[in-house]
Amino acid sequence: MPRELAACLNSIAQLRVSQGQFETAEQSLKQALSLHEGSNGPDHPSTLIVVGSLASLLVRMGQLDRAEPLLRRVVQIGEKNLGTNHPATVRAIGDLGALYGQTGKLTLAESLLTRALHLAEDRMPEVEQIMLNQLAMVYFRQRRFEDAIPLIYRGSRIALNTPVASLERATGSFYLARIYAAQGKVAQAELSFQEAIALFEEHWPGSPPLLHVLREYLAVMRRDRKAEVRGLEGKIKALTAGPVR
Repeated sequence: MPRELAACLNSIAQLRVSQGQFETAEQSLKQALSLHEGSNGPDHPSTLIVVGSLASLLVRMGQLDRAEPLLRRVVQIGEKNLGTNHPATVRAIGDLGALYGQTGKLTLAESLLTRALHLAEDRMPEVEQIMLNQLAMVYFRQRRFEDAIPLIYRGSRIALNTPVASLERATGSFYLARIYAAQGKVAQAELSFQEAIALFEEHWPGSPPLLHVLREYLAVMRRDRKAEVRGLEGKIKALTAGPVR
């Protein structure tokens, strides 16, 4: 019975997230986590899934300080019970690295994302592409543009052979546009940005707010209004945050 109730609570959380009711979703996931911990124990793989879902939700809500210990816990559970090479563990290592990238802990972020990328190479193409994009953004924040660009192109090549990875391909095009804009290569930035918009329109048509912000970003970028660009980047990050797993 607790297992069925936990599954029901997780489904409710997914629905609430799709409706933008993040606080209600958080409460449902906390209840599901309590049930899993009580019936399966704190280190069970099913507990790992709920902890990861809660961490993903907190990242989407912008509450990175609360998400960090949960992601560390997911990595620990995964390494202990699933093994370092398990896809869930590799993704968790990468998620933690991406979070460190967002909080400015760039050395830690690079270390974890490089590790996750190495583990995913040639075995997990979808995860590999995500890690390539995330590591590219760490290099972007370090202004290591020439290191970042090849990673994005490499991820795009993977996407061509992995149809379900189209969203990551769109994300990579957006990141590439940001890099070109930072280098002052406006024409190349515009081409990459237009490609990102086209990919988002094709593969994520159910998100008009995202497409609106992307087009607004392109217009602001053309006018070189940096303060507005930074504000829009925050909106885009919220709109493109990964789904709660």
